[in-house]
Amino acid sequence: MLQWLKDKIAGGPQPKAAVALAGVTYNNPDGVSRQEILARMQQWETVDLVREPSNPHDKDAIAVVGGMGQIGWVTKNMSGIIAEPLDAGCSVLAKLASLGGGGDKPYGGKLEIHLTPPPGAVSLHARVVGITGKDSQGNSRRELAEYGTRAGQLVLLGLDYEADWENSQVTVDIAGDNLGRLGKKDAAIVAPMLEEGFYIFASIFKTEMQDDKPKVTVAIVGWKSR
Repeated sequence: MLQWLKDKIAGGPQPKAAVALAGVTYNNPDGVSRQEILARMQQWETVDLVREPSNPHDKDAIAVVGGMGQIGWVTKNMSGIIAEPLDAGCSVLAKLASLGGGGDKPYGGKLEIHLTPPPGAVSLHARVVGITGKDSQGNSRRELAEYGTRAGQLVLLGLDYEADWENSQVTVDIAGDNLGRLGKKDAAIVAPMLEEGFYIFASIFKTEMQDDKPKVTVAIVGWKSR
């Protein structure tokens, strides 16, 4: 059903995610301090992401390893999102996008992760519409778009059958807050993917102001889950 989409949208965007580091204050099994390793690292240094499916605390655990040893893990709330693409065979490039600390403050940082989807993946850039009013929790969508979005931020796409039975709407949520929905053209591509059980990886591509209104574009990649 979606083969024409794969042919039409070949060569689309590669997903990018901005992710914080966790567990940076622990020592590694060899006794080396992760703080000492981080103190010797440089911003934009490449790191490896190593899956730990047998980790007793998190089956989706992803260790972050620098040239001198492990510096932490991908945060637990993000590891569940990133683990499946890694397990599905996506190649990954991860860099230490920011590095802070020193003196009396512990070192820490954030990662920028680029994923190359597996063969046959569908990818596209999609505009978010309906960035007006408030969501069901009373939060302003416009304020969320202006002040709560950044490039690489992961978003959750979902189906809303109640809004339009004939044309399923695809909602765009950030950390539990509704930002808006995809336009009809993009929803017509993404909705069948969600309905057919595709794994969807989506993140903010850019946010810009046009005519004093926030315009948000998301990068979406999907493939059939195993």
